[in-house]
Amino acid sequence: MKRITFRTQILIATLLIMSMAKPSFAVGDSYHIQLKMTDVKDTLVYLVHYYGKGRPTIFITDSTKLDNNGVAVFDSKDPAFVGGIYIILLGDKARTNFEFLLNKGDNMSITATKSKLPDGVKFKNSPENERFEEYVDYLKGYSAIQEKLKEEIKVATTTADTDAIRKKSIDASKKLTDYRRDYVKKNPGSLLSAIFNAMETPEIPEGPHFLEDGVTKDSTFAYRYYKTHYWDGFNFKDDRLIYTPLYDPRIDEYFSKLVLPWPDSVEKESDELLAKTKGTKDMFHYTLWWLTRNAENSKVMGMDEVFVYLVENYYMKGDAFWLTNDELSKYQERA
Repeated sequence: MKRITFRTQILIATLLIMSMAKPSFAVGDSYHIQLKMTDVKDTLVYLVHYYGKGRPTIFITDSTKLDNNGVAVFDSKDPAFVGGIYIILLGDKARTNFEFLLNKGDNMSITATKSKLPDGVKFKNSPENERFEEYVDYLKGYSAIQEKLKEEIKVATTTADTDAIRKKSIDASKKLTDYRRDYVKKNPGSLLSAIFNAMETPEIPEGPHFLEDGVTKDSTFAYRYYKTHYWDGFNFKDDRLIYTPLYDPRIDEYFSKLVLPWPDSVEKESDELLAKTKGTKDMFHYTLWWLTRNAENSKVMGMDEVFVYLVENYYMKGDAFWLTNDELSKYQERA
């Protein structure tokens, strides 16, 4: 898996050798994508994916070339493919791209115009991507509303005006949340529903909250409730979510803002999170890698203990299946 960034355009052309001949698509294959660019031909084109993080950290899945008619085909029979948010990237200009949803077994056609990207993309035989485009359009409208309200609040002259503008912003945000939740109800099990669920953040119940005596206000209620319900919508058994930009910022927020920076607490939380990912391939891999790197690079006193704990309880017990013996030995030596 090769790492690329949008700043490294020259490197793209050397990362992969183009596949000039593609096998025919059959039931059970990972995906088949026919891409038609209306205003580009004879150009390298890449199928790119996320892995835990957002841009600019992206990785090449496949590459091919648009023919004289602007047509290119991506095929895969990789049994390890699971799907996620993927990107079509034109090789002549790394910033010319668009995102779409890709599931195992998808057989779709895509038509796009370079000069209009990322807008104007049309999908055939992919109802979920049609709905995804509808969501993207809704999101553009939502962003426009919020930008307008930001400008209004800058020139607001009274507290009443400011409060009214903030209420409009909150109402717009609630409508966006309702849009996502309504989609999940109508399309359970879909990739976009899994993404929407993973984006959910806890809504702290309104009103006063008290300790067990019923008199003393509970000053830690908001923190405890938010932490307890932080992962409610996130499906740790769905490897597709690693192939989106969602997981890294969420796990980073959880351990940097919600978990107490004490070795015992971090070790306990790490065990709980890894237990949730057990049985997966990519989700477990990324979680253990992230936790180990976080402990090793931490500036907080005592986090070296967490690093040793993870190496002894996971790496040395054979859970880091992606490492070679030499790589595993280096972890053991550092521990």
